[in-house]
Amino acid sequence: MKIGILTHHYPENKNYGAILQLFAHYNFLLKLNHDPYVINFQFTNDYRKGIKGLIINPIIFLFGNLPFILFRKKYIKNITPKVNDKNIGDLNAFIDTFIVGSDQVWRIAYVPNIKTFFLDFVKKDKKKISYAASFGIDTWCEADNQTTTEVKELIKDFNAISVREKSGIEICNLLGVKSVQVLDPVFLFSKAEYVNFFNLKVTSSKNYFSYLLLDSNYENEVFIK
Repeated sequence: MKIGILTHHYPENKNYGAILQLFAHYNFLLKLNHDPYVINFQFTNDYRKGIKGLIINPIIFLFGNLPFILFRKKYIKNITPKVNDKNIGDLNAFIDTFIVGSDQVWRIAYVPNIKTFFLDFVKKDKKKISYAASFGIDTWCEADNQTTTEVKELIKDFNAISVREKSGIEICNLLGVKSVQVLDPVFLFSKAEYVNFFNLKVTSSKNYFSYLLLDSNYENEVFIK
């Protein structure tokens, strides 16, 4: 099948986790002999298009974004033309199934038009799936009543729903649907597969472990120690 992946993909994204989950999701679908496409979604109200962005972005691009762009070019071949809220429905012409996830795709504060990321543009004869979709926070507290009503209608049309966090199951229950919890796409590949894919050299790690601490505070530091 031709499968469209809707996630936080845009040229300025320098988030290592975002690009790695996209790499894994995309290449796992290839491994299953599907034909995946990354939906090149652009937010129409992107603040980076302002005057300030015209000055700063070229510098950021040269020194920060280039490795990410080269990575995408090498490992993610199928990317759709740029689309936004107004014309994303055109993808129905050649995409069979749409998958949203993982990352914080259902985080109201991060998505100006959340209905798009609940696949409101997908036609009835297409499949709609979420894979390891994340709400980003533990509760459905960022949406007003109208948004909640609209999302409840949209999520009912999904053929399958999976979320990344246990709290996501509870939020889905609140929205009136059942879901299952799955691992992030990065874990769809084994350690051995990553080593072979990127031709990595693996050294001994018997005496230490590495971690990425997103929220640095006393409780988390104590937990790690």
